[in-house]
Amino acid sequence: MFFERLKVACVQKGTSPTTLLKKLGMSTSSVTAWKRGVSPSIGTIYRLAEALAVDPKMLLDDGQPINLEAENAPALTEKDRRDVAKDVARIMSSLEDSGELMFDGVPMSDEARASMAAAMRIGLEEARRRNKETYTPKKYKKG
Repeated sequence: MFFERLKVACVQKGTSPTTLLKKLGMSTSSVTAWKRGVSPSIGTIYRLAEALAVDPKMLLDDGQPINLEAENAPALTEKDRRDVAKDVARIMSSLEDSGELMFDGVPMSDEARASMAAAMRIGLEEARRRNKETYTPKKYKKG
């Protein structure tokens, strides 16, 4: 449970969750909600982890990020994933055709190219997810 992990981290730093939230300028009523099992947003978790100088994963349940927005966000279909993969392949192909890929004046290794492609895939998937959320009419949204 998130609150138990937060409490342990606060005790290690010699503070309390309420004092920490006051220091960060956040509402102290959040503590009560967290005690009841409500999960905070990912942004809040990162702010708390930074203030406590701990890894955000330490505050997460089972190392899984808690993202309340993801529960309501539309999921990508297989077609969306195929389209993103095609876009990444097309972009990487055009980059490679334009000459040798360089990073800081040094040719990119295969590992660096794979990392670049993975980052593009993540960015394109998130853009597609946000576009679905923004441009899907309310009558087609669940909930």
